[in-house]
Amino acid sequence: MALRQPVADKLHSSVSACPDVLATHVVWKCAFGTIVDSFCGIGCLAIRLARTCQKVIAVDIDPAKIRLAYRKAAELGVAHRIEFRVGDSFATLSGITSEAVITSPPWDRNRRSVPKICAAARRVD
Repeated sequence: MALRQPVADKLHSSVSACPDVLATHVVWKCAFGTIVDSFCGIGCLAIRLARTCQKVIAVDIDPAKIRLAYRKAAELGVAHRIEFRVGDSFATLSGITSEAVITSPPWDRNRRSVPKICAAARRVD
């Protein structure tokens, strides 16, 4: 019988735009009631934020990434503090109230998404 590799170990080989050292530094500075992690991907920031914030709303358009992030959060005992949402970050955040928004958006060579991201962050109460 083959042993299953824990999700946390699988994530170390996954590609993330947010290196561990950056995520650790950001989380050290953050302690909010509710924080939104738009474009959460595999949950690198969301999972760390769940240790210092009361509630994390993690959004990504890719359901496979959300499933992986949820599995890792459950394995690390913080899934109860994270509300995972699948969908477009701009549409999904409508009506959300939070103290902060953190984002590591997908790379955009032409930087077309930057104004849209800034506008969405201003709309979050």
